[in-house]
Amino acid sequence: MSKNKNKHKFVTIWYRYVLEAYELLIREMMISRYVVMEVNYDLEIMVNYVTLCYITWMINVW
Repeated sequence: MSKNKNKHKFVTIWYRYVLEAYELLIREMMISRYVVMEVNYDLEIMVNYVTLCYITWMINVW
C-alpha cells in the first residue's frame, strides 16, 4: 500500500516537472520561429523533446 502511494507521489511530481519542461520547450520553439538561431540549438531542443516523450512513455508503461 505504502509503495503504491510513494509511486503515485513520485509520478505526480514527475508529471508536474514534465509539464513545466513541455511549456518551456513550446515557448522556446515559438521564440525560435521569430528569431533566427543556429541549427545546433534547434537540434538540441528536438533532442530534449524526444527525450521527454520517451521518459513520459516509460513512466506510463512502468
